[in-house]
Amino acid sequence: TIYTGANVGDKGSIFFADATTGSNAEKKGQISYEQNNEIMTFFTNHTLAMSIDAAGQITKPLQPMVEVRANTTQTIATSGNTKVTIWGTETTDQNGDFASNTFTAPVTGHYLSTGMLTFSTMGAGSGLGISYFHTPSGSNSDSLLKHAYGQSTEINITHGLTWTNIISLNAGDKLNIAVNQGSGGNEDIGTASNFGSGSTANSNYWTIFLLG
Repeated sequence: TIYTGANVGDKGSIFFADATTGSNAEKKGQISYEQNNEIMTFFTNHTLAMSIDAAGQITKPLQPMVEVRANTTQTIATSGNTKVTIWGTETTDQNGDFASNTFTAPVTGHYLSTGMLTFSTMGAGSGLGISYFHTPSGSNSDSLLKHAYGQSTEINITHGLTWTNIISLNAGDKLNIAVNQGSGGNEDIGTASNFGSGSTANSNYWTIFLLG
């Protein structure tokens, strides 16, 4: 039993050190329980990795998570897959895993990917699709990993596609979103037209985070 009292700042800790000098080295790993607020914290590499509050709610400030939004539109040709390059606004990027319209997996694991893209007005019978392009760690060559969503338009309006998929990635693998449209001519993505008061930013986004 570790007894520390119940006042503000009172906490009991267990430290794991890899050296005897230097505050970081002496507290490389740490498990602490703060009595006043009833919070248990876990540190790895002298950085807070997880906390559990009095209600049992768990937060992980280093858990890989990214949300990006469009800040422009993009014209894509008919047929073929075109990588999306409109992700100009990062609203969340826990560990700096997103850059140049590309997500890079920091660790090997299963990732949940969700998002939405809007397409400009196309005639009935046009095909629309979303897919993932994958670049293995250490490679400069990408390839189609899986299709995320597809549909054929039924009426002449602006369309929006949403997707939710679990993607298995190795550490260092890169992931891009690609689109495909078969209207017979060039079309735009990121338009958000005919979506009420929707804007490019709040109608075109991609979120991906580590499940485990």
